[in-house]
Amino acid sequence: MLDGQLRIAPVVVALFALLISGAAEAGGFHKGDAPAWAEDLPIPAEIPAQRKQSPDGIYFLLSDDQIAWQGADKLSYSRTVTKVIERAGLERAAAISSDFAPEFEDLTLVRLNVIRDGKIIAWRDKLKEDIFRRETRLESGIIDGTLTVFLQLPDLKVGDAVDVIWLHRSAPVIKGAGQAVYEYLDYRVPVAETRVVVHWPNGVPLHVAALPSRIEHVATPETGGLRLEWRLLNAMPNKLEDNTPVENDPDAALRISAEADWTRFSSLLAEYYQADYPLPPEWLARLDALKSQPAEKAAITALRMVQDDIRYVSLSVGAGGIYARPPNEVITSGFGDCKDKALLYRVMLHHLGIDAAVALTDVDRGYALENELPQPSVFDHAIVQVKLKGKTYWADATGSYEGGDFTTGAQPDYGFALPLRVKGQAFLEPLPVTPERNSTFITETFRFTFIGVFLDVQAEYRHDAANWKRQEFAVKPAQEIGDGYFDYYRGHYRGLRMTQTITMQDDRDRNIFTTHEVYFMSRAALAEPDLLTDFRFGAEDFTSNLPGTLDGERKLPMAVGGAKNTRFITRVVNGPIEFNPPAPVHLHNPGFQFNFNGTATPGGNMELVWSFRRTGKTVPAKDVAAVIRDDKLAENNISWSWDLSRRTDDQ
Repeated sequence: MLDGQLRIAPVVVALFALLISGAAEAGGFHKGDAPAWAEDLPIPAEIPAQRKQSPDGIYFLLSDDQIAWQGADKLSYSRTVTKVIERAGLERAAAISSDFAPEFEDLTLVRLNVIRDGKIIAWRDKLKEDIFRRETRLESGIIDGTLTVFLQLPDLKVGDAVDVIWLHRSAPVIKGAGQAVYEYLDYRVPVAETRVVVHWPNGVPLHVAALPSRIEHVATPETGGLRLEWRLLNAMPNKLEDNTPVENDPDAALRISAEADWTRFSSLLAEYYQADYPLPPEWLARLDALKSQPAEKAAITALRMVQDDIRYVSLSVGAGGIYARPPNEVITSGFGDCKDKALLYRVMLHHLGIDAAVALTDVDRGYALENELPQPSVFDHAIVQVKLKGKTYWADATGSYEGGDFTTGAQPDYGFALPLRVKGQAFLEPLPVTPERNSTFITETFRFTFIGVFLDVQAEYRHDAANWKRQEFAVKPAQEIGDGYFDYYRGHYRGLRMTQTITMQDDRDRNIFTTHEVYFMSRAALAEPDLLTDFRFGAEDFTSNLPGTLDGERKLPMAVGGAKNTRFITRVVNGPIEFNPPAPVHLHNPGFQFNFNGTATPGGNMELVWSFRRTGKTVPAKDVAAVIRDDKLAENNISWSWDLSRRTDDQ
């Protein structure tokens, strides 16, 4: 569903929000038997090596998912067998829960057994369940209506195994979208046996994404279709290397779809998202006033209307997780989520005569979307594709405190998106982002006088950096922000004091945000021996997000971070010594560019200039060692100390 995907551990539950007090009132929860097509696997034997590596006092013996369709409804039979191996696992293993969306799902508890010393203790019909409405993302403004069925096992002991089976029946939210499956085969804990069985109907096209060769696979014809089985035995968790990109996640996930491309899916949703919708008279009047402006200016002003005037709240209950609320309703209520805002903005642009389409993406896993097969569960966010004068732009209507236009404002950095157009969009489109989209320019000036040292710091933030800084000053008092900067400088220069509260200027139209700080250190404070003889001039650590070391040969690519372009200048005026700057440094690799250059003139003047620019978002595995090596070189060339007590040109 849009506005967030949730992957729930089967034995973990957070009990907060609304208690619905009993199954009878929930309507979508039942206790019943397994369907005839479901197979009951024997419980695998323990594997000592896995048991030793199992965390939290629980060992997963079996994860078995079996999927079939009854008409358009999808039936998902999920069985988990866990064994309590330490006292630490009792609370977690005894808390039995599963989620369902009552608007289009039914949930049945098929089995709840405890196996102790080879004997089965059946608890399904003896325990009373509680049903909670747990809005786990309420603080983020998301209400999805998900219900959690919760049961607490009594008298659980170390050595017991818990055997639980749930059956979900899900009606399609998007009518006609076709069958699809997304199931994990790897987990972050050892599992003795993982299996997924899919009963695929005859006459439905079958497309399966590639899986690692370690996954066993069998396909067998059966009445009415094809039985597909994937099995993984004795699985240990994959080792995640630091900064592994989402698109290179080594965990195996089964992806099946009836669709070879996105045409059907996008056209079905486009019927809703490309339809025309009325707008309130007052908003139409505001839009009509924009028609005399250039199209780009009008489009940006309309975007700011949606961003600034409609607060973020997501009512993603049932079909509301896929389909936006009508724009009239969004405007009247004054709130909306990503799809509500995206549709509203698209309708406003249509009124202005500007071509636009709502587009689906994923906030955290957008760069992995090109690996996915068509199905709605891979998206959790909606943005807008705007076409102006032969150029394509992307806008996120949920943004806040953004400035600039389509060239200086924020371009969403989500990797890929699927525009919803009536004729159907077959393929995802990339969202281009350059390092200049996040630019910071900082200049420090140390001015030495007979009474002490004045430190003047001026910073200029452009594009995304300006948006982030603008938001920071909107939600925090300037004094708090200034105190944070002061703490940074005071950590290097003991005795420094702030002479005025940090000031800022915001040119939102050009999307340039500037700050100004002024500090002073008295001559007496400067004379402290450990400061005077070890006085630092340096920049920020540009690559602090990268791993510090490389353990063995890198197997996966490495993410180096999003767009970043920084220039840092330190100027020294009338210093007490003649300076000899360090030698220039120039580093260029698949991850970043780093340059340093220093100059000095007589009279104690020096200028140190650093520049940093990310040259790619990810680095191939073969180049990771070189990038980390350059990272260390850059780290060793971002600051130096001088002995200001020596009247020589030595450092």
